[in-house]
Amino acid sequence: MTKRVFLLYLMLIPGLGIKGRGAIWRYLCANPDLPLPLSLDLIIRVGKIADARIDAVVQWHASEDAGQLADLLKQQFITIADDVYPQQLKESDEPPVVLFYAGNLGLLTTMTVSVIGARQNSEYGEHIVKAWVPELVRAGITTVSGLANGIDGLVHAATLDAHGDTIGVIGSGLEIVYPRRTRNLQAEVAGNGLLLSEYLPHTPPLKHHFPQRNRIIAGIARQVLVIEAKQRSGTLITAKMALDNNREVLAVPGRIDQSRSKGCNDLIVAGAKPVLSVADVLISCTESMWI
Repeated sequence: MTKRVFLLYLMLIPGLGIKGRGAIWRYLCANPDLPLPLSLDLIIRVGKIADARIDAVVQWHASEDAGQLADLLKQQFITIADDVYPQQLKESDEPPVVLFYAGNLGLLTTMTVSVIGARQNSEYGEHIVKAWVPELVRAGITTVSGLANGIDGLVHAATLDAHGDTIGVIGSGLEIVYPRRTRNLQAEVAGNGLLLSEYLPHTPPLKHHFPQRNRIIAGIARQVLVIEAKQRSGTLITAKMALDNNREVLAVPGRIDQSRSKGCNDLIVAGAKPVLSVADVLISCTESMWI
């Protein structure tokens, strides 16, 4: 079994999560001559599967259906062991060991900027997106966002309207659309851009998936542009993840009496770079090319 297939196999093991799969990948890197697949005992130990889940894992292994892996191999996916896996993401915190995809995988090699913001955006936020995104497209930049309601969806739509490239990272399997109102947009991103997920194809959108999804959005680009954010929001979680991964966080300032601007204003006070025009964003992107 190759590393690529083994990493996909890990996706099927119940009780083995993101951290566990990451730990096993690091173990393989430190012990490159180990035969694959690893024994179940080693997977349980290195992957730190909780005691309460071990019986379920053993039962799964005893009744393991080879057809599950065969079906999964028919999906489009990349692994952290592949040359095409983006180096930027590989160097981030807890990079996914497997990414399922639909669309143009070549976009992972382009200059990317993650653009995020409030799910309940204001007219101000929408104006910024519609004014700035076409300029990013003209500069050859690929936008990255989370295909959620609000700013995320506006970013993808504005990029596609400008005939640009966009990457959507979702918190469910590729066969599931969430929110439902983004069905057409998700299909358009998959058809004309790139759709990414670290979850098995029919995985539902569980609540904890979205903070997990956010680390990919934060890790896949050198800049994270925050359009709007409340003080307590998923957007700020993503921004914090970006800072933890030494990404440059750019924030659009707003009125101090508007709740959707408080998050951005707080980010600026904490050290994020304020951007007053799309030119500021482009300058940051250009500067990062020489680092």
